[in-house]
Amino acid sequence: MGFNRLSLGAQSLSPQGLKILERRHRLSQTYQALEAARKAGFENLSLDFIFGWPGQKVGDLEREVAEVLKMAPEHLSYYELTPEPETPLGQAVVQGRISLPPEEELLQMHQLLHESLEGAGYEHYEISNYALPGYRCQHNLFYWKARPYLGLGPAAASFLFNVRYRNPEDLRFYLESLKK
Repeated sequence: MGFNRLSLGAQSLSPQGLKILERRHRLSQTYQALEAARKAGFENLSLDFIFGWPGQKVGDLEREVAEVLKMAPEHLSYYELTPEPETPLGQAVVQGRISLPPEEELLQMHQLLHESLEGAGYEHYEISNYALPGYRCQHNLFYWKARPYLGLGPAAASFLFNVRYRNPEDLRFYLESLKK
């Protein structure tokens, strides 16, 4: 048992995308984390991204995918943005202060992802997931089959003894909780 894959929540390779998605990290930190993971010996890396954020164009996504492919991760997740109503972004969309890309552009983005990633040798095995052969994410199958899994670290989710729970997001609070 153990783990053999590290997943990094890059979310976007655009400073504008990171700002709109209210991510705390900078683009340079994504590259540093990827480099550190490879130096540490991880041969199975997954990168998570969000697309379809306000202001994103098909060309923006196309440039991002080209850059991602240079990084050569073994696994990729590309999730279409779904603003939750209770979040500031969701409220801004509901109130019409910002708008998401039109449906036609979102369809083009889906097609771009599919064609680009499959063209680069990635298998599209789940709605948002692509993997090089032999690198499909096994824990995703646990979700669908309601099998137990343990999430480690701040904000990580777990499903144990038929109960789902999530660790505190705040790093200091998380570390204090571990001590207790």
